[in-house]
Amino acid sequence: MTSKDRRDELFANAMSNLMKDKLGISIDLLDEIIHADSDDRLAVLARGSVYLKMGNTKNAIDDFSRALEIDSKHPKAFHLRGLAHEMAGEDDEALKDFNRAIDIDSEYGAAFYSRATLLTKMGQEELAYNAEADFPF
Repeated sequence: MTSKDRRDELFANAMSNLMKDKLGISIDLLDEIIHADSDDRLAVLARGSVYLKMGNTKNAIDDFSRALEIDSKHPKAFHLRGLAHEMAGEDDEALKDFNRAIDIDSEYGAAFYSRATLLTKMGQEELAYNAEADFPF
């Protein structure tokens, strides 16, 4: 089995365990991939997503930040990091990340939705309404 085949098998198993809510196992499998290749952006993003699902916002933010070190133009990494910041109560940082995701991909609907929802939560309904109007339907 090649190292790519092994990586793909580990990743598939990690995602399978994630779907079964076996989050610790998923983390362990993703750790093995990242240990072999610390620049595996997909594995780092996936592990950050698992940490986010676990409510571990610090590790999630660290992983999403690492993914952005690998690829600074990845809108999903900004969006996910924004979600982690929001979950951690860091609304200003979340808003920055949602805006950055939108700047990179002006058709990334999830980031528009998250930004509008956050602005509403922050009591900035007018900005939220304008943010929704910016979305290219």
